[in-house]
Amino acid sequence: TTFTRSHAPASQRVVRNYIRPSFSFNTFFTAEEPLAPVRRFSQSVNDSLSDYRYTETQLSFITPLYTHTAFGKKDSTDVNTFHLLFTASAVRIKPVFSGLENQHILSRTGISLRALYTFNSKFVLFYDASPFVVADNYLGQKISKPRFATTAVFNWMVHPGFSLRAGFTRTFRLGNKHVLPTFGVRLGRLDGKIYFTAQYPRFAALVIQPSPQLSISAYSRAYGNLFFISNRDSLYPGNDEQLQLGQLGLANGLRIDFRANSNFSCFASAGFSQNRILLYSESFNNAVGAVGLLRPFYHGRISEPALFVHAGISVRFGKAKTATGNYLMYD
Repeated sequence: TTFTRSHAPASQRVVRNYIRPSFSFNTFFTAEEPLAPVRRFSQSVNDSLSDYRYTETQLSFITPLYTHTAFGKKDSTDVNTFHLLFTASAVRIKPVFSGLENQHILSRTGISLRALYTFNSKFVLFYDASPFVVADNYLGQKISKPRFATTAVFNWMVHPGFSLRAGFTRTFRLGNKHVLPTFGVRLGRLDGKIYFTAQYPRFAALVIQPSPQLSISAYSRAYGNLFFISNRDSLYPGNDEQLQLGQLGLANGLRIDFRANSNFSCFASAGFSQNRILLYSESFNNAVGAVGLLRPFYHGRISEPALFVHAGISVRFGKAKTATGNYLMYD
């Protein structure tokens, strides 16, 4: 019997996607450490802020929208595949300053479209477009502003144990408005016992995989964002009703990933982080004639590395094709 796609029973329908829909949840927090001003004129603001700690909670979802697969001229292992993915995420962030009587509750909510094209058994083109909204909830006043981030990367897998990548990114991850080159490398097979991978300006990791279910990594990861916040606590003495808060962190630690089965995985990590706080005001930037990047009127950092803990889970559902011959998509 021949079934058309619309009338085939679920057990006989063609599975087209290599990537399964999934939900992820993770939380990250640091210990409290005193702030120290990087610049001398920041001392008065530093006294107002005092000690600092950081917490972040994130819920995200990813699902494939469209997948097209074509076989190359070599054989059935030469697979050219286009993936279009949709993601959504909601992040709650609380930078806690012990010197402030009331704290700012920040959020970042957004979606993204990701296009991934693997071809000629060697190359990957990746593009991500991410509109999102940042918000501050302070004493019942909510400030929200839209932002847009994007990344484009070209990856060349020289052979299964070595790949190179380069591209550009428009990001707020470093606590300012940056357009930066991005480049990276991988040494070792992704399915091997050990490999190293790095991509500037995001992360670097040495990964050890004792078994298919378990991996242990030593890593360094940049995190942060740029938020609009209320100036009702008078952090800047001008007439600005709003400021921008830039937060930049670098987490260095050990991480354990456990894949219980094809539907569930989890991770836990701990280590030490460095954090910098930058505050910007429109009137200050106008006064100093800032062009391009924002100029902070306050630049502070924690005086000592802060202990952090990071943990999360992922739950996958639905069906997917096996990735045999499509090794590139994991690169």
